[in-house]
Amino acid sequence: MPKTALITGASKGIGKALTKVFAREGYDLVLIARSEDKLKQLAQECQEKYQNNIHVIVADLSKPEACANIIKDLTENKISVDTLVNNAGYGSLAAFADTDIDVLLGVLKVNMLAVTELTRLLIPHMIEQKFGEIMNIASTAAFLPGPFGAVYYATKAYVLSLSESLWYELKDKNIKVTAICPGPVKTEFFDRAGADKNKIPSRMVSFMDADVCAEKAFIAMKKNKRVAITDIMLKPMAFTASLIPRALTNYILTSVHKNAEKK
Repeated sequence: MPKTALITGASKGIGKALTKVFAREGYDLVLIARSEDKLKQLAQECQEKYQNNIHVIVADLSKPEACANIIKDLTENKISVDTLVNNAGYGSLAAFADTDIDVLLGVLKVNMLAVTELTRLLIPHMIEQKFGEIMNIASTAAFLPGPFGAVYYATKAYVLSLSESLWYELKDKNIKVTAICPGPVKTEFFDRAGADKNKIPSRMVSFMDADVCAEKAFIAMKKNKRVAITDIMLKPMAFTASLIPRALTNYILTSVHKNAEKK
């Protein structure tokens, strides 16, 4: 019997790429995003190619009732979720004091609260059936402070910490938990965040294709890796970040942002 994976933020970017990987691997799918048209088009493509059962739920995870409504929909349609992919997320890459408060609160709600609530609501079933998979899309930003992106960086640190803690709590219950930490990926993230990726110094970062990121994320989850950094070039940075004085990290990141703004 096929497993069923629920993927948030499935309509574009890494979420869309992950949808195609899970469909190819034989999973039935529950796809969640705000764009009904994009979700239905993606579902049709996957069904025609892989013959999966795919259920679409249109939801805005920044709304307080969103997660409860998702569970209600799953219950009414008798859908049992084996694998949870908390992919939905966004950020604002601008000065904290200049960013609209509603934008900042929205980032917190989607990146942290929805991840926490949806995970908590679905875990009991996984424990009961003695199997489950949880993939949380964090970021290499989780390892660093983030001047001019403070709230986004902080939310990803939360996702990383939560994931690592749950890995230890659930490892004896046959439930895999993996925090995926990509670097910059070729998605619409920077456009929504208000940043121009053309101003980001190419010497410092490279952009990974979403499809490549998704493949690596799937493999890492199957291996039950606690943390997976999808860009090999960023692994030294992530694992030495704790050794670098925070003041120096802040200075470097602030300088990068200011230099980018001058271009």
